[in-house]
Amino acid sequence: IRINQFPWTEKQKEFFKVALHPSTNIVFVNGPAGTSKTLLSVYCALQMLNMKCISDIMYLRSAVESSDKSLGFLPGTADEKLKFFNLPFLDKLDELLGEGKSEKLMNEKRVSMFPVNFARGMNWNGKCIILDEAQNSTLKEITAVLTRMGKNSRCFILADPKLKRRFSKYVKNFLGRRKSATWHLYF
Repeated sequence: IRINQFPWTEKQKEFFKVALHPSTNIVFVNGPAGTSKTLLSVYCALQMLNMKCISDIMYLRSAVESSDKSLGFLPGTADEKLKFFNLPFLDKLDELLGEGKSEKLMNEKRVSMFPVNFARGMNWNGKCIILDEAQNSTLKEITAVLTRMGKNSRCFILADPKLKRRFSKYVKNFLGRRKSATWHLYF
């Protein structure tokens, strides 16, 4: 896969070094909106596909709206309804691969997207999991994602902790119990 390159900052290069290191399993990425958390994670996931470290990429996110007003019922299939929640991921794929190339990965089933609450009962081996907007996820949802990780999987937990305090508490608790192969980067 040909991945577009950008003039990465030193902090972003540090992120790549940590995220792509073979001993890294989980990366908690905290930062305000606009700090490229999703772009950097998707870039690393595509690099891991190229390096054959993983077989596919899974994008998860809580189906939580960012507005105070709800859109209410949306017509269409489940995929059509969830497409709006997946737009940030699809935008980053297009930005990194070029327009339309992400469709090939989806057709090959190398990229999948679904709400985080569908994670229960799954088992993920050889996958890169990106949990975006994790500050909107419950502790049970984050735990469900982390406990589904199997052999040769990587996980990026992306959040803006200023939006929800419970996420920061969860990360501190998790890091206190497990230090190896887990990184916590602030932007």
